Amino acid sequence: MNLSSKIVPLVFILAFIFSSCSDEESLKEKEIKKMQEQLASIKVDFYKSVKVTVRSTAAMPSDPEFAKARKAMISLATGLFQYQVGTDGQVITDSSKMDVMDIFTMAKTFYSAKDVLLKTDEDSLPTIVENVVYVMSGLKSSELKSFGYFKNYNANYEHAILGATWTASHVAPKEFALYEFYKTDEDKISDKEMMVVVKIAKALIFLNNEYYYHSKEKSDQYLESVEANKVYFIKNPFMTIFPEAANITPEHQYYQLHCLGYIMRSLAEVEMDMQDEADEDMIKFVEEAEKGGGDNELIWMVGAYNNIKKEDKDKALVYLNKLEKSDKIGAPEKQAVTDIKKYMEDRDSEKALTKFKDKFALMSISYNLLKGRLAETKQIQEFKKSKEGDKFFGIQKAIDDKSELVNSLGTSMNADSLSSKATNLVKDIFGK
Repeated sequence: MNLSSKIVPLVFILAFIFSSCSDEESLKEKEIKKMQEQLASIKVDFYKSVKVTVRSTAAMPSDPEFAKARKAMISLATGLFQYQVGTDGQVITDSSKMDVMDIFTMAKTFYSAKDVLLKTDEDSLPTIVENVVYVMSGLKSSELKSFGYFKNYNANYEHAILGATWTASHVAPKEFALYEFYKTDEDKISDKEMMVVVKIAKALIFLNNEYYYHSKEKSDQYLESVEANKVYFIKNPFMTIFPEAANITPEHQYYQLHCLGYIMRSLAEVEMDMQDEADEDMIKFVEEAEKGGGDNELIWMVGAYNNIKKEDKDKALVYLNKLEKSDKIGAPEKQAVTDIKKYMEDRDSEKALTKFKDKFALMSISYNLLKGRLAETKQIQEFKKSKEGDKFFGIQKAIDDKSELVNSLGTSMNADSLSSKATNLVKDIFGK
C-alpha cells in the first residue's frame, strides 16, 4: 500500500471526528443559549427577587435604592401570595376582588423592584440558612456548627439542596430546579453523596427541559463519579432506589445507584438519534438494576424493549407477563402488552416495537422514579429534622404551595386571580 492510499482513509476518519465534535459543540452552544433564555423568564425573575429579599434580611446592602426595592417586594408579596390554589390546580377566589388599578400598580411595582434587586448577585448575600439562624438567634454568623454535618454549608451547597427538592416537587415550575442547578458547581461539593445526587438530578432536569446534550454529558459524569468512588459508596450506602429489593446489601445499593446513569443517558441518546448507544445503555441498565435486586415496572419495560429488539421472544415474554399482571399500569397499557405478545407470537417485531414505543413513556416513568428519591437522601432528611432545617423548608414550601401564582406572572395578572386574604410572605416566614 502506497503512502497516498494510507493518507486518504486517515483524512476521512479525521474529517468525521472533527465533524462530530463540531456538531456536538454546536448543539451544546444552542442548548446554552436556549437555557439562558428560559432562565430569563418572569417567573424566574420573581423567584430570584424573593430569594434576594429573604437573603438580605441578615445583611442589608448599604444602598437606599435596594432598601426601597426590598420593601416594595415585601409589600408586593402581600398581594401576590393571597391566592388560594385548589387540589385541581385552579385558583380559588371569593367575592371580594381587588380593584383593577391595584393590579396594574402591583405589576408596575414588581418590574421596578426586580430591576433593582436583581442587580445584586444573591450569592453575595448570606445563605437562606444563615438568615434563618440570624432570625432565630440574632447571630450574624456563617458558622453553622450546630448543623453537625452542615458545618461546611455554603451557597453552592444550598443551591444543590434547593435544586434537588424543587426537582422532587410535583407542582413547582421546572425552571426553579433548573435555575438552582445552573448556579450549582457540584464538583466543589466535598460530600460525595450530594455530589453524585446533584449530577444525576441535573441530568434529569436537563432531560425534562429538552437539553439532551447536557443531560447526556451530566450522565457521563455521574457514571464516572460513581465508578471512581465505588469503594466509598459500598462502605457508605446512602440511598435505596428500588425499595422492593429483598435482603439488600451495600453491593446491591451500589448497582442501584450506578444503573441510574445508564437509563438517564439512554433516554438522552434516543432524543439525539444515537439509537445504538441508547440500546447498549438500556441493556446495561437492566443488567445492573437486576444485580441490585430491582424488580419493577421500569425494569420490566426496558427489559421487554431490549428483548423485543433482539427478537428474543422467550426473554421478552418474561418481562411482558410481569407487566401484564402489574397493578401500577392502566388498562390501555395492559392491552398494549397483550397486543405486543401477539406480535411476538407472529414474529412481527417491527409492530411489537412500534406498539411498545407508542404506549410506554420510559422518560416519564424514569423521571417519576428518580425525583421521588432525591429528597429522601440522608443529608436532606437529617437537615429537615433540625429546627433550622424545618424553617428553611418552610420558606421553600411557602413558595412551592403558591407556585401557581408565580406561573401567572409569566402570562397575565387579572382581577379574577386575586382574593382579599392577603398574607405577607416574608413576615410569615420570619415572624417579624
